[in-house]
Amino acid sequence: MMGDSSSSTSWSSQTDTQDDRMIALMLSEEYTKLDGAVGRRLSNLAPVPHVPRINSYIPNLNDATLDHQRLLQRLNVYGLCELKVSGDGNCQ
Repeated sequence: MMGDSSSSTSWSSQTDTQDDRMIALMLSEEYTKLDGAVGRRLSNLAPVPHVPRINSYIPNLNDATLDHQRLLQRLNVYGLCELKVSGDGNCQ
């Protein structure tokens, strides 16, 4: 029985590795296509001054809303948009 578990784990691990390699290959091909365009786009952008903010306290709703608006404005300057993902906010 232990052999079955070990072989299924090994097969699963091989499948995961193959999937990872395929994903890496596909991403590298996509990045190769976009590399020149992205590089040109980034090099032509005017820098936007950034003032780092350190939260020494949990911001109130008003401060959090203002910070979020500032983030959205910065994304807009670079032609980007916000993408919300699920999670608790600690890993994003």
